[in-house]
Amino acid sequence: MASLAQLPELVGFFSYSREDDEAFRGSLSALRDAIQRDLSAQLGRTRRDFRLWQDQEAIAPGKMWEAQIAKAVEEAVFFIPIVTPRAVASKYCKFEFESFLARERALGRDDLVFPIHYIKVPELLDEAKPHDDPVLSIVAKRQYVDWLKYRNVSVNTPAFRKAIDRFCGNIAETLRERWISPEEQRKQEAEAKRRVEVEAEAKRQAEERERLRKEALAKKRAEEEARKREEAERQRETPAPTTVTAPAPAREKEESHALANVTPLTAAQERALKAGDSFKEGADCPEMIVVPAGRFLMGSPAGQGFVRFLMGSPAGQADERPQHEVTMAKPFAVAKFALTFDEWDELDPIRGTTGRWI
Repeated sequence: MASLAQLPELVGFFSYSREDDEAFRGSLSALRDAIQRDLSAQLGRTRRDFRLWQDQEAIAPGKMWEAQIAKAVEEAVFFIPIVTPRAVASKYCKFEFESFLARERALGRDDLVFPIHYIKVPELLDEAKPHDDPVLSIVAKRQYVDWLKYRNVSVNTPAFRKAIDRFCGNIAETLRERWISPEEQRKQEAEAKRRVEVEAEAKRQAEERERLRKEALAKKRAEEEARKREEAERQRETPAPTTVTAPAPAREKEESHALANVTPLTAAQERALKAGDSFKEGADCPEMIVVPAGRFLMGSPAGQGFVRFLMGSPAGQADERPQHEVTMAKPFAVAKFALTFDEWDELDPIRGTTGRWI
């Protein structure tokens, strides 16, 4: 609902002292009728969907006035109290006033009371004097109209009709102000609360995802660092490959000059040699076998080896370990020789073995 003026049925409450109305021959009832006619015209309403409630008009004889008034107040959306000394002193008028104040709070408004100061109440005019009466205290705080001069004037006089027109215009303007019903307000508050909860849950989930992402990233980094440490440890434990470089031909030739009866190969003869070829460079020189360039594993694993075969050693010799890769960068030649067992025995005495190493 955009405003109170758009309610399907619009009800106002006209609060007054019936004794004042009787004393002035129904002038207050006439005033209520004039306000209803003018206000319904300004709001574009008819008697079917707009009424200004008055007990004398609405409560049938024999009805419980208090229950009927409470029901009327519960339906009303604005309240017009006629302020007179009798009304201020009336417990019925005070009951109506206090009941509507509760209704006004339920509507979520504080501007739906439109007091009319109709017969002089000295306490209301004395601004310096505090108002002990709760009704007068509230009326003094509201924007009331002073119609003391119209008390003995017919509602049909031009001046009074203009005053009524301005009064009704103020009520109509107030009723057209934007308004949210308590039900709609509760729905909006519930929706706002739900949105806050959804946003909070979305934020919590986002934070949880970010936490898991960071944990996964930290775990990956830790695993990568551990892998690097293990790799570095393996590299420290594994000896570097040994590269054996064949003696330069020039150095071999220089050393061969020290031997007698040496006939060194020419450079062309050396280039013509292939793997497996044999040659001699003099009578005093050993027969040489050409070995191609390449790689091989030198040494034996722990617990194995040539020395173990010869000596029966359970672990082999330390100079056979660790087993490692040897690279021959160039082709080279090795001497071919044969030793008898006795000759081998002179080099490295070994007992209890047979055979010969060729």
